[in-house]
Order: sequence, then C-alpha cells, then structure tokens
Amino acid sequence: MIALHAEAAPKSLDLELSVLLFQAVRELLHNVVKHAKAHHVRLVLERRSGDLAIEVQDDGVGFDASAVLARPPNNRFGLFNIGHRLAAYGGRLEAAAPVGSGARMTLIVPIKGESAA
Repeated sequence: MIALHAEAAPKSLDLELSVLLFQAVRELLHNVVKHAKAHHVRLVLERRSGDLAIEVQDDGVGFDASAVLARPPNNRFGLFNIGHRLAAYGGRLEAAAPVGSGARMTLIVPIKGESAA
C-alpha cells in the first residue's frame, strides 16, 4: 500500500530539476519494490524552510545506507547518482535505513525565490 501526502508543488522548479526529481522518486520506489520487502510505503512532498523535500519511507528490511551511498557510480541511476545529481542543484539525499527497521530516503532541493523560514 502506498500513502501520499503532498503540498502544492512550487512553481519555480525548472524542467530539468522536475525531471530529475521524477526519476529519483521512481528509482526510490523501484528500490522499495525490488529490495525492501515492504508492505507499506509513504511518499511525502512538502516545503521545509525554503527547500522542497520529497520523502519515501517504507516498513521494509532496511539496509546499510552509508555503504550503498558510498558505492562509486555505475551505469544505473542508483542512490549515489541521485545524491550527486541533486548536489548540482544545491540539494542532497538524506538516508536513514537501519537494518530491520525500514528506510527513509529524503530528496532535498532549494526552491528558487523562497527564503528560509
């Protein structure tokens, strides 16, 4: 089961960033299906202090996030590449995925024209 909570998307996202965020969320959801053995997934889109945050959280098996994020890039989209591509926009990928406790992956990018609250 997937639950979605979404605020209105900011109008200032450019097309390339929108495509990147779509691809990244698709990859995160694909990873849940392929690896997590999850029963529930929660997708949250919200504004946080001048940033856009998209969180994908599952109740699956978790994984060693630091090891996976440190892997060198390959020809797949992957978590390392997501983090690298977000950095080009001043963003980042935050990962919390303790083994046995599910995973929470958060894409964070600054919203142009919005200041921190």
